[in-house]
Amino acid sequence: MNLFSRHSVNTLRPPSRAFTLVEMLVAVSVFSMLILATVAVQLYALRVYTLAATKLNATEEARATMNDVRDQVREAKLVYVGNYTNVASNPLANFVPMQGGNLEEGNALMIYPTAATNSFTLVYLQAQSSNSFAGSVSGASVPLGANSLILLNYTNGGLAVSNDIADFITNQIVFDAENFMGSVLATNENRYLIHMTLNFSQWEYLIAANGSNSFGAYDYYQLNTVMGRRDND
Repeated sequence: MNLFSRHSVNTLRPPSRAFTLVEMLVAVSVFSMLILATVAVQLYALRVYTLAATKLNATEEARATMNDVRDQVREAKLVYVGNYTNVASNPLANFVPMQGGNLEEGNALMIYPTAATNSFTLVYLQAQSSNSFAGSVSGASVPLGANSLILLNYTNGGLAVSNDIADFITNQIVFDAENFMGSVLATNENRYLIHMTLNFSQWEYLIAANGSNSFGAYDYYQLNTVMGRRDND
């Protein structure tokens, strides 16, 4: 008696199939493009963030500068617009107010908190025409080759405060005296406004660097403020 059949049963198995070379190349290409697109978006977002952070930082410093000057003008007894050149240690002699029918505009502002002339605040633009300049002006450290706004505070004839309150300024006329319509005055009126303008050329970020050769991106912007004395007597 035979317990096992002589006939065998063959199980049908589906043929095995792999990816072709063309399919692999297409998949790798699509995946590579997705990776490159993701990296490009991340780099663009990083650049935008760097630009925004630099602008916000520079704007915050400039606004702090304007607020400082504005507060001193509001509390002042006398304010004069003129020109100042740092050639000697006597700011009263170096400051030339704009008078005699000339337009009241210049690079400096002389602020007297009282009627006494031995205590005052002088804010002026220190222009640097050469990139070789470095060091300090009237005791205030200034950047290399940058036009800086210097604030000097004299008390009883002695220098009490010397600060560099703004850098990288491109305009030469920073202050002017205006009437309520915004016209620059040519006569010394009692109720006038002080217009302060700061044009900046701010270094933003490093584009490329190859050894000692580097390329920087600069952004240009302007801040304005108008201020007046509280005491107009």
